[in-house]
Amino acid sequence: MTDKPALELPHVLRSPWRWLILAQGILLVLVGMSGFVAGPSATGDLIAVGAMGVGGVLMIRSSRQSRVVVRAEHVEEHGLFWTVQRMPWTDIDEVTIGEGPSILPSKTVLLVGKNGAENLTLSSLSWYSLRQGKVPARAAEFQRTAAILMRNNGQA
Repeated sequence: MTDKPALELPHVLRSPWRWLILAQGILLVLVGMSGFVAGPSATGDLIAVGAMGVGGVLMIRSSRQSRVVVRAEHVEEHGLFWTVQRMPWTDIDEVTIGEGPSILPSKTVLLVGKNGAENLTLSSLSWYSLRQGKVPARAAEFQRTAAILMRNNGQA
């Protein structure tokens, strides 16, 4: 008998930090637009505000892209820079909480690969916490679902 996952599949998990990136992107677009609306400027000024606008659009797009998708067969990490990494549940040995990819003291969900398979860091689920042992609901939800899906795929 197979257990029912804690989530309806496929399920998307996102970080609340994406709103900060979205806000910064919108701000950069507005600054870029204001440079063009302000009137005639030197070429260097136009290049600078144009770069701000393009950077803002990229930040907006990235904030919408970043997520973890949980499927019955595998998990997908959609990174900030349009990368997609997939790892089948059958290739996962363990789901742990570890150090995040940031230079700041962050934590994240790590998928430890079996038999030398590459580990996968779910950066989209990273968090910063001053309290030791505090795991956000989205990460705990992922861990519960991963345990069920790994068991259903004959692992645990």
